[in-house]
Amino acid sequence: MTRHLSASGEVEGKETWTIQDAGDKAYRVIYAEPGKATMLEGRLVRLGSYRYLDLFPKQTEDGFQIPAHLFVRVSVEGDKLRCAILDPDWLRAALAGGSVTLPHVAPYSGAGVILTADTKRLQEFVLRHAGDPQAFSEGEFQRLK
Repeated sequence: MTRHLSASGEVEGKETWTIQDAGDKAYRVIYAEPGKATMLEGRLVRLGSYRYLDLFPKQTEDGFQIPAHLFVRVSVEGDKLRCAILDPDWLRAALAGGSVTLPHVAPYSGAGVILTADTKRLQEFVLRHAGDPQAFSEGEFQRLK
């Protein structure tokens, strides 16, 4: 398994992601948008034939931010790092329509959905939808040398 995921990229000209190798399958991730930066820690894990970066906040400037995990499907293609996150609109619709029945909370209107199922059920859910292009939104980053 190729471990080197260090990369940097911009999403829609509004936010940047920088992923740095921290050794032993660990990564430091800096998510920045105008006027704000968030430090995340990540661990590289394998579920089925897919690799994921399991991200969680290292520190926050906002005391009200919920320290939740974010699973990012990753793959390396030459000098590109492809990342895919669970699409929040797809997830909301799937929960509302009953095709996804995981325990969850939505803290307030317009907020993201927080899945609260146990690890086994979350892993089963991620594996079941891993190849669904509607369930995951993809982005591409330039790998750092």
